[in-house]
Amino acid sequence: MKRLIIFSLTVVTFFSAVAEKPEQKNAYPYPFKYSDVISDNISMAPVDRIIKDWGANVLMWGKPAISEIDYAGVNLNQEKIRREIIKGKEDGVRIYIGSLFCVLHSMYHKYLAADPTLQEAACRDIAGERMVVQWMVGQTYRGVPLYHNCSNNPRSREFYREVVVANMEAGYDGLVIEEPRGSAHAVSLGGCFCDHCMKGFREYLAKKYTAKELQQRGIKHIENFDYREMVRPIADTRDAYLAALKKKKIPLIKDYKDFQLKAGAKLVGELRELMLEVGGEDKILGLFCTRLGPEWLLNTQHVDFFAAEQVIGPPLDGGYKGLTFRYEIARAMGNPFAWTHISPVNATFIKNHEAFNLVKAWISLAYASGEHFNIPYYAWAFPETPVESWDKRGAKKESCTPHFFFPTERYLPFFDFVTANAELFDGYHSMNQVGVLHSNPSIRSSKKLENQLHDVCYELWEANIPYGLALAGDDWLYSRLSEEDADKFQFVIVPGPPKLDAKQQKVLNTWKANGKLITWNGLDDVLKRIELLAEVESDHQIALRPRKNPDNATVPAVVHLLNMNYDLSKDDMNRQTDVKVRLNSKLMDGKKVRRVTQYSPQCEPVEVPFEIKPDGVYVSVPEVNYWSILKPECE
Repeated sequence: MKRLIIFSLTVVTFFSAVAEKPEQKNAYPYPFKYSDVISDNISMAPVDRIIKDWGANVLMWGKPAISEIDYAGVNLNQEKIRREIIKGKEDGVRIYIGSLFCVLHSMYHKYLAADPTLQEAACRDIAGERMVVQWMVGQTYRGVPLYHNCSNNPRSREFYREVVVANMEAGYDGLVIEEPRGSAHAVSLGGCFCDHCMKGFREYLAKKYTAKELQQRGIKHIENFDYREMVRPIADTRDAYLAALKKKKIPLIKDYKDFQLKAGAKLVGELRELMLEVGGEDKILGLFCTRLGPEWLLNTQHVDFFAAEQVIGPPLDGGYKGLTFRYEIARAMGNPFAWTHISPVNATFIKNHEAFNLVKAWISLAYASGEHFNIPYYAWAFPETPVESWDKRGAKKESCTPHFFFPTERYLPFFDFVTANAELFDGYHSMNQVGVLHSNPSIRSSKKLENQLHDVCYELWEANIPYGLALAGDDWLYSRLSEEDADKFQFVIVPGPPKLDAKQQKVLNTWKANGKLITWNGLDDVLKRIELLAEVESDHQIALRPRKNPDNATVPAVVHLLNMNYDLSKDDMNRQTDVKVRLNSKLMDGKKVRRVTQYSPQCEPVEVPFEIKPDGVYVSVPEVNYWSILKPECE
């Protein structure tokens, strides 16, 4: 499996530099179209059916093109994958994405089991024991546990390079990286205390602090400092470490997490360079993530898209709060959410409650937001754990397995709807009526401030106010505020103390002087300052998502209607009838509307009545089931 790779990847050089924005960033949404239909994990799902029966034109999570055995110098696995990619392109696939797991599991387990050197490259706990991937404890491949490999170990990094090169030579259009934080993921689980991480942390501290500052932190001689010797008097077992970590008694833990996260981000950047070096400048890189909180944002300067496993719930139960916020972070960064997947907690909740139709609402939300939801085929779930709440894991501790399968055919009409009406998606972008300051230094400093930001954004979302995020960065997030950022918004809301550096605070001061900055003082204060672009006039639980196309004079905007009234007891929406919607004339650029058509999954388009009044166009929508789109045509 080992091979000579000309491109050199630094193994153990770590840094604590400020994150900087790359000189050139791909234009959103590159390279995806809003109307693309994205596959589930093709290492699990039947590829022929995905393409020919289910209509996917973007395939995700292709198998690694390496092989445990080369036959007469030929990588037969790579040749097989190369032929599959060629056939997929002939059958209509636009983009074919391979995988790279920085924490080896599932389809990578067999490579770990076949290579003792990879097994030794595992994360170590404070007692020196190898760690097993948390969600696959007890599962083995040919008797070998799934060790949590250390991304700072030279053998792990050599393996990553082998995968990147083999995948590019096989013909993948890009890669998606699983667990891009690398060994930083292990810190909260009791590791990594391997020799390579200790060496890297020692170098990190030596660069960050002066000799006097090191002594203040209990380090007399940095040249032979071993972090394990500082931790073991407090906790010499994994359980003791986790207990001390919870009580915030582990010394230098903030620095240690910072070191690990920055080492992981640097590794992702180097792997991207290798991908482009071998595969060409048109290759793309995606990151698998979860909540897109601050610890996930270090990698974003290297990213073209996100692929995420999300916790989502019923609409009226706050189930859209987290996902809608993450969609806005992705949009603000110019990195589309190309693959929204269902988390183990959600999959188990759906299984326990037989809530299969709830997924239709999530698909609708994704496309109405300008993002994508993969065709549901399978999910990781807990085999026995009863999950009663969509956002909480059950009390029983057990490993999850990829054993849960969805009734895929039930969802296909929603994806067919997108494909058949691509002209209502492609070219239509989210709107930025108001802005919200997303200060990375602020939300890193306090969970309370992070939650406050989420609360403000979801209040705006529920009120049908299109908003965008103004990103203020730090040494984790490359974005920096500029005076021009405020031009996208009517004004920018500051939800809490910004805690910015002097340069970015100066930008805020300029915005305030120009009347472009307000402090959050409740939703009513915002509503007094704006005209709603789309509003539900009747008493219905409908969310409106207007989208604008600056290049279409006849149909300058479309409006998505999302039914929020899901009933878990019957696993279906309560249909909303006789819905009245007012469209602000600004959506149509002041042009006169001559026709309004309603489009809905599994329904024929229908012209709906409307009335033009001085304050907008009043549209009467007969019925909304899960999702509809209004298309106003102008003279």
